[in-house]
Amino acid sequence: MTTKRVPHGVEPTDNNGGRTDKSGMKIKFKRDTVVTGLRTYSSVNATYAYIQTAYASGILATATITNNVADFGEVELDAETEYYFLVDNDGDGYTEYVSPHVAGTLPITVDRTEFTGGVVHTGAAITTRTVSVTEVTIRTDEGSAKSGEKWLKTDYPITSGLQAQTQKQEGRESNLVAEEGSTILSKEYEGL
Repeated sequence: MTTKRVPHGVEPTDNNGGRTDKSGMKIKFKRDTVVTGLRTYSSVNATYAYIQTAYASGILATATITNNVADFGEVELDAETEYYFLVDNDGDGYTEYVSPHVAGTLPITVDRTEFTGGVVHTGAAITTRTVSVTEVTIRTDEGSAKSGEKWLKTDYPITSGLQAQTQKQEGRESNLVAEEGSTILSKEYEGL
């Protein structure tokens, strides 16, 4: 399994200690994505992480945070759907770290990941600051297709060294790279 850490890149400047309710980020993905974890700012000291469909409900996954990192295993998320990536300390106090209020801070798009809003301890989503969560980890290898999606072997065998194949899918061009002895994989899209 190959994963990639996707940080939003905004550093916190303020902290609010003694928070007991969840805080974090609203995130959506440009395509179906398998998420494996998240990372908090270094001094957040939260102990639990959640992926939810809404602030107060719809828990899809939970994980314990160790050294600011939560490992969810593999959570399949749909494209263009906002999810809440939240943290707390199981009812005890923790420190909510936030970036400065700057108009236009969010959304931040990194590759296929869009950080759409910070979520403060009251459940309010704000687009002027990031909150508590600094990055997510996603699968990037060919095994990252969601259940029910089909990966097809194409007839592009690699015969020597590293070779790249360019193809168009959903109106976008992508470069695929594979090693000698392997076959490039492509995703089958309905209607293509």
